[in-house]
Amino acid sequence: MISFRAELFSKAIPMSDLDEIGLYAQSLGGYFEVHRGWEVEFYVPQEYRDFILLKYPKLEEVAYVY
Repeated sequence: MISFRAELFSKAIPMSDLDEIGLYAQSLGGYFEVHRGWEVEFYVPQEYRDFILLKYPKLEEVAYVY
């Protein structure tokens, strides 16, 4: 899995887009987590990394992979 992060109340990515990203991540076999009420982390299989970056360029890729 590879991880992408977004702030919840940021003006860069609206909440409606975060909902869409969460559903898209789940459709790819991934999942998402809300951390401390201010950050969302999306986990997707490694093979979909490029698709996520192309579709949602404002997401921040997290440096670690597990």
